[in-house]
Amino acid sequence: MTLDQIQGEKLFEGPDPYVVKVAPGDSILIRFGEFLSSPAARFKHHNLASKTKTVLEFKHHRQNGSKFWTSRAGYDLWFVVPKTAIELLDGPHWSYVRTLINGVKVTMSVSGGSGPPWTDYIGRQVDAGVGHGVRSLAKIAEVSIRDTEFEPIAQRWSDPRQEEFWNQQDARRQILSKLKVGVVVHFAAGYFDGDRNSMTITEIQRQNRMKWRKPTEADLAKNPRTVKLGSPSETAQIKRLVGFTGQNAWGRVGLTLDKVDWLKTKAELEALKP
Repeated sequence: MTLDQIQGEKLFEGPDPYVVKVAPGDSILIRFGEFLSSPAARFKHHNLASKTKTVLEFKHHRQNGSKFWTSRAGYDLWFVVPKTAIELLDGPHWSYVRTLINGVKVTMSVSGGSGPPWTDYIGRQVDAGVGHGVRSLAKIAEVSIRDTEFEPIAQRWSDPRQEEFWNQQDARRQILSKLKVGVVVHFAAGYFDGDRNSMTITEIQRQNRMKWRKPTEADLAKNPRTVKLGSPSETAQIKRLVGFTGQNAWGRVGLTLDKVDWLKTKAELEALKP
C-alpha cells in the first residue's frame, strides 16, 4: 500500500492492531542526514531539493543506565517524494515507520501515540536517519520532484554555536592529514592565552586501534595464523592520530585533537602557501 491510498488514517488489523495517519498533500519532504566526511555528503542530483549544513546529535547509553550525547558535523539532504512512490511496509512501527521508496528501505522517524491502538502520524516533513549510501540516494532522487511548495529550503541553525562547531569540524577535515612536524597549531579558546596559545609540532601522537575489515595479503604475511583471506570478520590494527607534542614560549606542551582551534590552524597553513 502506498501513502496516497491512505486518506486521513488507516486501521491495520491483526494481533497488534495499529493506525497510520497521513497528513494531507500529494508529497512529503524527507530529510536524509550524512556525515561531513561521507562520500554521500557530496551527492548531487537535479532532483535534490536542497542541501544544508547541520550538526548531527546522537544519544548513547552506558551500562550503568546513564546517558550522554555526541555531535558530528554533517549535511541534511532534502528530497520531495510523491506519496505514490512511498510504499508502507508491515507494522506496527512504534514511531519508526518502515517504507520502501524505489526499492530503497527508508525508516521514517515520526510522532506516535500509545493508543490503543498505537497510532503513527506521518506529517508533511519527516526524518530518515543518518548514513544512506550514494546508490540509495540516487534511487530516491529518481522518483523525487522539484519546484514544490516546500522550496526554497533555507539554511537554519537552532543555536549560533552549531555554526561555529560545524566550521571547526570542516576545517579539521580539510587539514588533519596536512599536520606534521614543524607546523604551527593553535589552541582552542579557554585552554591557553597570550604567547602560549599556539605551538610548533615536534611529535605526532598515534594510538593503536582495532578496526573491522577484511585481511590483506600483507596481513597474512605478518601473521600466518590469520583467518583465510576474504573473511569479513577479521580485525586489523590501525594507527589513529590522537594528539601532538610541541614547543611554545613556555616549553614543551601536549595537545589533544579536541583542544585545537582548527580555523586558526587552517588559516596559518594557508598563509604559508606560496
